[in-house]
Amino acid sequence: MKKIKSLIAILPLLILLFSACGKVDTYTPPNSGIFGKVVDAQTGLPLESRSPNGGSIRLLQQDPKYPSPGPIDIILQAKTNYNAELLFAGTYKVVPRDGPFQYFGDTVKAVLPPNGKTQVDFKVDPYYRIAASVVDSTFTYTITAPTSNTSKMQEIIFLVGKSPILDESVSSNTTGMYINLWKKSVSGVADNTILGISGTYNIGWVTTHLPKGEYYFRVGARTSVARYNYSPVIKATVH
Repeated sequence: MKKIKSLIAILPLLILLFSACGKVDTYTPPNSGIFGKVVDAQTGLPLESRSPNGGSIRLLQQDPKYPSPGPIDIILQAKTNYNAELLFAGTYKVVPRDGPFQYFGDTVKAVLPPNGKTQVDFKVDPYYRIAASVVDSTFTYTITAPTSNTSKMQEIIFLVGKSPILDESVSSNTTGMYINLWKKSVSGVADNTILGISGTYNIGWVTTHLPKGEYYFRVGARTSVARYNYSPVIKATVH
């Protein structure tokens, strides 16, 4: 009899518990996305950069319920394209930032649909455009700049490696280490004696302590206010 009374006493609690478990969760997980590219406004080509730390795309959601939204930053890839998924559907302001370029446009309004992706591309001015070639271990390079770049050039760097992933973050010019980065300070040199003029630089292969053979090469340049712009990666043989 006591067991029956106990079961009767807890029966309402069991009914309440199972009712709660039977409720449908109405939360919709994020299922939207955005993708695109950042290109040189003059050439229409992707910029030569690095990733990460080669710039980002910033999203700010526009929703009256959230008047001060936190920014969402999407990393630009080395060829200045980007892609992000698992975002909430809605309206966003989108802008490129913090890269080796200047953007003179307005923020772009982008509507991200449920279960879909929106493409947003940007045209920017890189600080520098760099063309380069390599014969043996000697670079020949030309650096140009758009008229919008009024910043002074600070440094030119020369890179070599076994991998085509080449930027200042994976290179070293520290004595005693695998040396594959050489710096040329030009902060005290007038830009008009550098820009548009073909230059050469020999790295002195013996300083690398590497065997001769096939390697990848790259030239970079930066101002005091921006990250490095790069030449395309070059594959060449050291004889």
